[in-house]
Amino acid sequence: MSKMHSLLKNYKPFFNYYGYSFRNSFFYKNYNNIVFCFEFSNASHVYCDCYLVPLYIPSSYRYFTYGNRLEIITNYKILPLHPNNCFEKWMSDVTTAISTEIIPFFDSISSPDKILSCINEDNTSFDHYIACSIYDKMILRMYTNLYLGKISDAKKDVVELKKQLTQERNGKWKDLKIERIINIESNVLSLSKEDISAVMQDTIIRTEEACGFRCKKRRNK
Repeated sequence: MSKMHSLLKNYKPFFNYYGYSFRNSFFYKNYNNIVFCFEFSNASHVYCDCYLVPLYIPSSYRYFTYGNRLEIITNYKILPLHPNNCFEKWMSDVTTAISTEIIPFFDSISSPDKILSCINEDNTSFDHYIACSIYDKMILRMYTNLYLGKISDAKKDVVELKKQLTQERNGKWKDLKIERIINIESNVLSLSKEDISAVMQDTIIRTEEACGFRCKKRRNK
């Protein structure tokens, strides 16, 4: 049995206690269409990534934008697991940090309303644990407003996003970001509130499947 396989097997009861499911190399829990994840990666060392995936933001893959590595964000002194390090101690340190710090933080932002409040209030804890760019934070706020039916606020977010993008350096990524905002403005914000709600619900299903949080089902053409 490999060290990674043994680690995941030993962690299952711990994460199950907190209501997390397991798939491949990550543990996840869906709170109000926000999926909170702990993912273990095994390169030359073993790392633990802590992040969230809002299902109402369209995506064709699971991404780590809203989060960071445990050893970077925790107040506990945890280093990546080296091959020669004590396996049991590392596991114990990680479970302590997750149970006393990360899971309580995740619980505190367990709904779109709570996430929106953190963003609008410039919550320092949120900024510490959800280490993302200003652009990605604004995208999160805009889609959260859309999901909550706050269309006028989402339109204001689009205006702010456009201003933010004018300050970025020209290049491929800037062009893609601008294209994304124009697409939202033209194809989503132009719809009625009821149609936007339907788009959000469809986005949740598609993103949940694409990110591996549920089994794919056949769709009627």
